[in-house]
Amino acid sequence: MNNLSGRNVLFVFMAAIHLLPHLAIADTPDFLISLVRHGDRSPRVPLNEELWPMGKGELTVEGTRQCFELGKNLRQRYFQDNLPATWHSGYSRHIAKGLNRTIQSANAILQGFYPAGVAPTGLPDQTQIPPLFAYPPESDFLFSAHHICPGFVNRMESLEASDEWQKKRASYGTRFSYWAEVANKPKQIYSLIPLMDALLIRKLYNIPLPDKLTPEDQEQLLGLLDWFFQKLVQDQEMLQLLSGNFIQELVKTLSNYQSCQGKSCERFVLYVASDINLLTFLAIMGLPRSENVGYGAHLDIVVKGYQGKHTVKLMLNNELLALPACGVDCSLEQLLSLFRQKLPQNWQALCSFGTGVQLKNSLFKY
Repeated sequence: MNNLSGRNVLFVFMAAIHLLPHLAIADTPDFLISLVRHGDRSPRVPLNEELWPMGKGELTVEGTRQCFELGKNLRQRYFQDNLPATWHSGYSRHIAKGLNRTIQSANAILQGFYPAGVAPTGLPDQTQIPPLFAYPPESDFLFSAHHICPGFVNRMESLEASDEWQKKRASYGTRFSYWAEVANKPKQIYSLIPLMDALLIRKLYNIPLPDKLTPEDQEQLLGLLDWFFQKLVQDQEMLQLLSGNFIQELVKTLSNYQSCQGKSCERFVLYVASDINLLTFLAIMGLPRSENVGYGAHLDIVVKGYQGKHTVKLMLNNELLALPACGVDCSLEQLLSLFRQKLPQNWQALCSFGTGVQLKNSLFKY
């Protein structure tokens, strides 16, 4: 009896030793994609510019710190010592939306992620930041379709003209017209987003309201901001327009990873964009949110492989997500299939680029 127990213990011990390398591998992803919202920023239309010396819509000191800490946390959570502390072109790739705040956020994340920078730097007492790519704003089809696609204007006009949106505006009575007057904007819900955004940031910083607006105004407008995003992501054509190119980018990135062999394969791809990019991607994946994502929010696509099989998990701010199509543990093939199903048949038609519509003169441009 004792001899049999001893054999069992020995068997379990030897099996554990055999599994240790595989357990270590399983704890570290083979590949990680992170889609991050930029860090804390100033309002795009400050009601008091003296409060925001960095200018409108720019990254704050808190935003820089936030993103630096996120870079450190991403490395610690997913790679620890499994990735060199200095950047090499084969390790990772980094793309930012073509805005100051997203570019600065990405740079701060990378400084946290690669603590030793790029050695040698050639700069006295300075850290050299790994290279970052950003499309020019006028051609950023990856993340800025709402800024450059006339099709976005057409969809917004249709939504604003719908019975549901008209009733929503009417529910605020004469106050809605007053808000538009304060914001110096047309009487459209979309046009009031900069004002709503400014109020949200003032609330985060406990800055008193200007005399023009009441606490009730603030709460109503912040509720309207959540309502706007909820309704926006319920429009399937809008979702395909705003997320189609990013999904195509993910298909290409994951397919390249799937076919790559050897030590030269990428381990990490970073995308830094805006709230609308995270919200629309989550919604088209069947995970719509009832409220906005915060500054520095990050969606991580974690790929692990063992014996030729790859599983994928999606994490939002370190919380595991369950996709309606395959749950919390999807195979890479399932995820790629799901992505391809979500691609629009004709993205250019949705965008209507080149139709002559000038977004800079549109009521829906801010």
